[in-house]
Amino acid sequence: MRGYVELISLYKIAGQVLRQVYALDKCKDNLELEKCTELQRAVDSLDKSLTKWCDDLPSIFKSNPITEKQVTMAAVLCSHYYSILTTLRRNFLPVRRDQPIAPRSTANAVSTARACIRLAPSIKAVVPPNHHLAFFIQNLFSSVLIILLYAMHATDPTASHTAMDEAKSCLTCWRSGRGTGLGHGSARSCSRT
Repeated sequence: MRGYVELISLYKIAGQVLRQVYALDKCKDNLELEKCTELQRAVDSLDKSLTKWCDDLPSIFKSNPITEKQVTMAAVLCSHYYSILTTLRRNFLPVRRDQPIAPRSTANAVSTARACIRLAPSIKAVVPPNHHLAFFIQNLFSSVLIILLYAMHATDPTASHTAMDEAKSCLTCWRSGRGTGLGHGSARSCSRT
């Protein structure tokens, strides 16, 4: 039950993310400077809430799971944590070449996306084919899109090639899930990016 309680706490923060960052009146393309500043403050505050949630997570779900059920719950919690971080951080990414890049926001989004991609090879081994795994696959796809947007805007060819390689690495996970009903990958432990 402790894992379920932690998941509910995480989803309370997720609800705040959706209300405070993605509400119709928060559409970033039409915001005045004052509203943009207010939105960034909300994102920073929610980011701190997620950090606190992760820091307060019991060690059996973070780094020291003992039973198989704890390993699975740790992976589920970590997967959902990264999904909510991705949702929080992706809103400030430039999606067109002519849009300005906000270095801190971009770095945060890319860091979270990379963490999710690193989880992919191990998720399938510990999370059974269910809605949690499907949710992870959806977030993995979002993470790949963030990495591709980063590659599109990268001015350093090495950084761009590295990002493309990271995105391609997910294809292996997706392909390895064929025939199992999974379509993709899984996680182990939760860590702050």
